[in-house]
Amino acid sequence: MNRTAGLLIISAVGILALVLMGQVLRQRVVPDIDPGGSAKLERASHLNQEGLAKLTEGRPAEAVVVFRAARDLQPGNAAISHNLSLGLARVAMSRSDKGDVRSARDLLGEALDVWPENPEALRVMAAIQYRAGQYREARKTALRLNGLYPGDMDVEQFIVHLEANIREAEGMVSEEGHHFRLLYSGDRRLEFEGEFLLLLQDEMDSLTSLMGYFPSDVIEVLLMTEDLGERSTPEDPLLSALYDGKIRVYLVGHVGSEEDLRKIVRHEMVHALLHRAGGILPGWFQEGLAQFLGDRLAEEGPAMRSYLLMRLRDGYVLDLSGIGESFIQLAEDERTTAYAASYLFLEYLIRTYGENLIPIILGELERGVALEAVLRELTGKDVAALQTDFLTDIRRGG
Repeated sequence: MNRTAGLLIISAVGILALVLMGQVLRQRVVPDIDPGGSAKLERASHLNQEGLAKLTEGRPAEAVVVFRAARDLQPGNAAISHNLSLGLARVAMSRSDKGDVRSARDLLGEALDVWPENPEALRVMAAIQYRAGQYREARKTALRLNGLYPGDMDVEQFIVHLEANIREAEGMVSEEGHHFRLLYSGDRRLEFEGEFLLLLQDEMDSLTSLMGYFPSDVIEVLLMTEDLGERSTPEDPLLSALYDGKIRVYLVGHVGSEEDLRKIVRHEMVHALLHRAGGILPGWFQEGLAQFLGDRLAEEGPAMRSYLLMRLRDGYVLDLSGIGESFIQLAEDERTTAYAASYLFLEYLIRTYGENLIPIILGELERGVALEAVLRELTGKDVAALQTDFLTDIRRGG
């Protein structure tokens, strides 16, 4: 079940989007202490302008090379140093997005050595720390940023969000996996250590392979056990798990066999991976894919088809685009129909347009292409036309 909308105050992606707010500084000439240095000064000024052009064109790595050359000619010029620092921050952001966190941190360290008050470098550093689950370090960086440049509501909200994460992690043990981090109560360490981590890793490896998508930051998985008090009870008593920026698995009276637990984990992992790849997506796509890949409902497909046909005969008007992002608020029969229709529609698309449809879609979503545009490009039809074809297929027993 996905409850992303309204629950995430700010995400790492949102923080990274804020870095473009920094202002590039123009050349500021300082007194030339070298009597024969007028040519050197002119050359440095020319290189600075060249670097600014590359930075404006979105070529920060090239800009950094040019700014370094300009600074070698005028090491005391603050404007050149600041521009170099901005370029380094933007290269670091790109490296971080591609998963090269170590290189990004090194570049940010250099950027802040050159200009300790660089707002872009501080924003990217806070984002990297957040994505690594280093909430206290991220809060320290964000507080520094807020102190230097007060009044930014996004930064202030981010600090509040970080403080909530710090409180939530109190008393929790952290175990690292590949692409995810497991948190659970220290009192339950012996019960969950090791075996559950392996279960998570198996499902993560399986899903990233099927989806063709590998997140650049970790996904946190929280085991909500009874000893955690109020945190162990979901707002909706029917929920066994949810994704709200983190995967929360409620282990109080919900989970049965290991296979049930695997299905729950896979379902929410699909939500988490979709959110990393494409942000906020239509409910039919999120829940359809979470069921198709997560719940593995092939055996239940015929029963779901019969149920949907019954609803259609009773006058139900299917409008996938109108369902919204989340199914939680729907009445029980509407919720059941929405889940069935979403699953069957995804199954129809994959059956009709090929098994590689999902990896291709996710690749385009990661590039920033809207889902509607991707489907139109791949199928030649918009969602409304695809839905019409799907209903025809359902009625003829496809």
